[in-house]
Amino acid sequence: MKRFCQAATKNILFRGIIASSILLASVAAHGKTKAPRPLKRPRPVLEGELKQAEGTLTLQAEINKYGYVIDSKIIDSTNPDLDQLVTDAFHHWFFQPAEREGSPIPSTVIQKVHINEGDIILEPLPRKDRDPRPWKTVSPEIPESLAHLSAEIRLSATVSPNGDLTSVSVLNSSESQLDALVTSAFAQWKFRPAIENGEFVSKKVILPLFIKATASPKKEKKEPIEIAFKKAKPVKRTKPKLPPELVDTVGHAKLLLAIDPKGQVTHVEVIDSSHPKLTRLAAKAALSWKFKPAEDQGTPVASQAFQAFQFNGGHRGIKTEGFQLPTPEELPLPELPQHLAGQRGYVNLQLDLDEKGHVLNASALNSSDPELERPALNAALYWKFNPATQAGKPVPTTITLPLNFSEG
Repeated sequence: MKRFCQAATKNILFRGIIASSILLASVAAHGKTKAPRPLKRPRPVLEGELKQAEGTLTLQAEINKYGYVIDSKIIDSTNPDLDQLVTDAFHHWFFQPAEREGSPIPSTVIQKVHINEGDIILEPLPRKDRDPRPWKTVSPEIPESLAHLSAEIRLSATVSPNGDLTSVSVLNSSESQLDALVTSAFAQWKFRPAIENGEFVSKKVILPLFIKATASPKKEKKEPIEIAFKKAKPVKRTKPKLPPELVDTVGHAKLLLAIDPKGQVTHVEVIDSSHPKLTRLAAKAALSWKFKPAEDQGTPVASQAFQAFQFNGGHRGIKTEGFQLPTPEELPLPELPQHLAGQRGYVNLQLDLDEKGHVLNASALNSSDPELERPALNAALYWKFNPATQAGKPVPTTITLPLNFSEG
C-alpha cells in the first residue's frame, strides 16, 4: 500500500498538483481514486507596478464534484501583494474533478502557483543569479513650500530575501531639506530580491535619486501702493505775445511754475534761458495760466510744475529751403460735456511742438463758441506729431490747426 501511495503522489506532482492528506486517504482506502487536475487556469489581473511582480503562493482549495472551486485560502506566500489577486483568479479555475471508481467526487487539494510577470507556472523555473531590481516605486510627497527645490540624493539600503528594504540611509545629498521625505518614500519601495546559487538572498543596493523642482521660488507679495497725490493739470494756457522786433527770434526757456491750491500760477522761476527778453515774455504769459490744482488725498494743495518754451522765429515754423511741416500721428478727440454733445462749431488752435513732435503749448486763436475751447485745448495737449524737419533734422515749430466739431 505504501508503494501505491508513493506512485500516486508522483503522478499528482507530475500534473503540478499536490493533493491533500484527505485525498491521499481516499486513495489508500479505495485504491481507484484519481486526483483532480486543472483544465482551465485564468491568469490574475495584474495592473501598474504589479505587472512585473513575481512570487510563489500555496493555496488550499475545495473542489466540488463538477470541477469548480468552491472555497480557497492562502497557506503560504512569498509576495503578499499578490495574495488577493491570485485567490480571485483561482476561484475561476476549472478542474477535471477527482474520481473514485470512475465517479466524480468532491476533493481538497493543495496547489502551489508560481507567478512570473503575470504568467502562471505550476513548476518553478531554474533561478539565475541576479541583483535586486525595483518593481514598485513610491514618489516623495513634496510640500508646496519646498516645491522650488531640486536635488540629487544617493541612498543606501539592504534588500531582504522577500524584497523589503531595511537599513535605509542617505549617503550624500545636495539638498538636506528633502532628505527625510525622500528616505521615507524610498523605504516603501518593493524589490525583486537578489538570487545567488538559486536562492533568494539579502543584498545591499545604492541608488541615486533626482528631485526636480516643480515651482519657482515664492516671491513676497507687495501690496499695491496707492498714489494719493495727483499732479496739477493745465486748463488754460495763453501763448507769449511777441513784439514785432522779436517775432523772427529763435530761442528757448525752461521755467518752474509755483501753483497755489486754487490752480493759479503765483510765481515763476527761470531754470534755463537762451534769450532773456523771450524768457520774460514767457514768464509773463505763464503767470496768466490756469491749472486744475494738484490733490493730496483728494484735497487741493500747492505744487510746482516745469514748463518749456520754444521760440522758432515765427508762429508757422521756419519757412526756409529744406523745411518740412509736421504731420499728425495721434490726435485723440476732445471729450465734450453733456450739454455740448452734438454741437457743431470750430476752434482754431495754435500749437508749439518740440523736436520730438510733442505739444508744449496750446492756445485758442478764435472759435465759434468759447465753451468749445477748453475741451479742444485739453485734447490738443495729448496730441502727437511727426516733427518738422530742417535739412532732414527734427526741429521745433509752431503751427495753427483748425479743429471742427460736427453732430455725432
